[in-house]
Amino acid sequence: MPLDLVSQRSVTVAILHPATTSDPDFVAAVREQVHRLAKPVCVHPALAGVYDLSTTDAGETFVVLETITGRSLREVLDERGVLPTHEALRLAIEIGEGLEALHANGIVHGELTRVGRHHQG
Repeated sequence: MPLDLVSQRSVTVAILHPATTSDPDFVAAVREQVHRLAKPVCVHPALAGVYDLSTTDAGETFVVLETITGRSLREVLDERGVLPTHEALRLAIEIGEGLEALHANGIVHGELTRVGRHHQG
């Protein structure tokens, strides 16, 4: 797992697909979103931390994110089936609070992913 040498924390590096990074407007929009998400006002327990966006010497654009491990909601549902009402409501509230933190800062999220939250580092 990559390690941020400055902060000494484990990070995940997501390399953007070259087809998308050939569009400078797309890269500018992603850069703006990353800078918004990296602000302290977007720190929320339901959201993975977003730290930086940069480009390698080879020209690959990447985003540096908080490393989160665990199972996806899909995996949990496949294993356990329908969740008890109280657990489903707790998850829905947690997800909604994360989305509210994003929306309050002008960020519209296009994909929801829920994993058990286990921080590394």
